[in-house]
Amino acid sequence: MPDDGDDEGEDENNELRFTIRLDLGTNENWESFVEENPKVNTKAELVRRSVTEFIARENEKDDGELTKEQKEIISTMRSEFGKVMNIIEDVKEIGERVEEEQVPAGEMRELSFEAIAEANRRQTVEIKEELNE
Repeated sequence: MPDDGDDEGEDENNELRFTIRLDLGTNENWESFVEENPKVNTKAELVRRSVTEFIARENEKDDGELTKEQKEIISTMRSEFGKVMNIIEDVKEIGERVEEEQVPAGEMRELSFEAIAEANRRQTVEIKEELNE
């Protein structure tokens, strides 16, 4: 890598070192994050992990700018939505069948009255027969 005047170069472990410039607010933000987050110990680790994660996300994107995980989530949501729509259609169908077979309220009262009257008539006949015996 060409030297552009920054503090860059390989060290004794054959690792490249480089310096980045940050405004004070960004530096304070990063330091605060490192102090509060047990997953990273230094700003350098934060930068390495962040860049690695960014590259991984970019490599996962397809031409529609969605990651594989996002595509899987969308596929699952579409499948579940389809199931819900099928259930809604089934409920509508059941509702329509119930409405078709439903007896109007007026007739229901008459049928109930007729059923009670018939049951009452049978009981009366049975009681009379018992008394006559």
